[in-house]
Amino acid sequence: VKSIKGETITVTFQDSSYDVVVEKEIWENKRYKLNKETDILEEDVKGTFTQFPIRLAWAITIHKSQGLTFDKAIIDAGDSFAAGQVYVALSRLTSLDGLVLHSKISGVSISSDASAVAFSKQEKESELLKEQLEQSRVGFIRDMLLKGFDWRKLTWSIKDFIQEMEDKRIPEKEKAVAMVANINKVLKSQQETAEKFSSQLNGLLDEAQKDQYILVHARLKAASSYFSTGLKNEVFDVLEAHYKTMKVKSGVKKYLKEVHELMAAAKHKHQHLKELVMLTEGLTKQADLSELFREISAQRKESKKKIEAEVKEIQKPKVKGESQRLSLQMFQDGKTIEEIATIRSLSPSTIEGHIVSFIGTEIELSQFMSDEKAAQIKTVIDSLKEPTLTEVKAKLGDEFSYSDVRAVQNSLKAAEK
Repeated sequence: VKSIKGETITVTFQDSSYDVVVEKEIWENKRYKLNKETDILEEDVKGTFTQFPIRLAWAITIHKSQGLTFDKAIIDAGDSFAAGQVYVALSRLTSLDGLVLHSKISGVSISSDASAVAFSKQEKESELLKEQLEQSRVGFIRDMLLKGFDWRKLTWSIKDFIQEMEDKRIPEKEKAVAMVANINKVLKSQQETAEKFSSQLNGLLDEAQKDQYILVHARLKAASSYFSTGLKNEVFDVLEAHYKTMKVKSGVKKYLKEVHELMAAAKHKHQHLKELVMLTEGLTKQADLSELFREISAQRKESKKKIEAEVKEIQKPKVKGESQRLSLQMFQDGKTIEEIATIRSLSPSTIEGHIVSFIGTEIELSQFMSDEKAAQIKTVIDSLKEPTLTEVKAKLGDEFSYSDVRAVQNSLKAAEK
C-alpha cells in the first residue's frame, strides 16, 4: 500500500511501473433455492457488503495453508514435526520460481504417516477393483432405470396444484378444477401401472447382462411409448389447451406460471423416459458408457433450456397495449364484442374501449357501427362549439355509449391528418 488518503487507497507492485487506485467492491450474501419447474438452483441475494478488496502479505501456519495456492511464498519448514507437513508446505506453490526457503529442510523433517503407509499396502488387486467397479456400474444403471418409472414427483406436483387452486380467483374456475381433477386420476392410474412395471423390470434386470440388455430394452421401449403417449394425450395436451384458453384472460399471470410448472413436470418425465430408451439401446450395442452419458446429459440440458425459455416468456412483463391488440386481433378474426368479452373474461365495455382505440388507424368506423348511427353522432358533434365527450353523450342519450362517441371522434381525428 503506497498511500491512504480519506477513502482513496493507492497500491504499487514490484513488477509494474504504475500505481493502482483501489475501488470498493460489493460482495453479495446469497442463498439458493430449487426451482420446482426447472430443477435448477436459483440465486437469491439476501444482502450485500462493501469493502476495499485488499489483503496484505501475512504469515500462516502450514496446517492452515492446506487447500490454498500461492505464486510466491517464504517457507519455514525446517522444524516440521508432522507426517506430510513438508509436502503440504511445498505443494502450495504454483512453481519453483516463487519458492523461497527460510530454513534448511533435512531428512529428519520429512516423514510419512505410518497408518497411510499401512493402508496403501492393503491396496486391492486391480482385477478385484475392476470387478467392484463393474458391480457399481450395474447397480447405477439399475437405479437409473427404476427411477424412470417413479411417478411420485408428478403426483406430488398435481396434489400441490389442487391444494393451491382452492384459494384461486380465476375465470371459469369450475372447469379448471374439473380438468385438474381428471389429470390427477390419470396420473394416479399411471402410477399404479408404473409400480407394476417397475417390479417386472427389477426382475428382468437380474438377468440383463446375459443377453446384453436386449430383453430389457425391448420391454422398456414399449413401456416408454405407452407412458409417453398417455402423458402427452391425457396430461400435457390437456394442460396446453387449458393454458391457451386462459392466456387471453385478464389477471391470470401467476396462475399461468403454475399451469406451466405442471406442463414442465410432464415434459421432464417424458424426457427422462427418452433417456432410458437411449441408455438401454446403447447397452445392447455395448456402447462406450462415458460417451453415452455425455449424449444423454446434452439432450437433458437442451430440454431444460427450452423449458426455462418458456418460463421467461411467461414472466416477461406485458408490452403496453398488448391487451388491446389481442382484442383487436380477435375482432378482426370475426368475433363479436360479446364473444371476445366472454373469452377474455372482461366486460363488453372494456372490449369496446380496446377496439375503439384502433378506429382510424387499423380498422374503419363502419366495422364498429352502422353509417346511420355514426351520422347521428357526427351531427351532434358538429352542432357543438367545442364538443367534449360528456356533452356529446348527454345530447345523444342512453341509446349511445361513450365508446360510440369515442369511435366517431377517433375517426374524425384520423380524417383531419
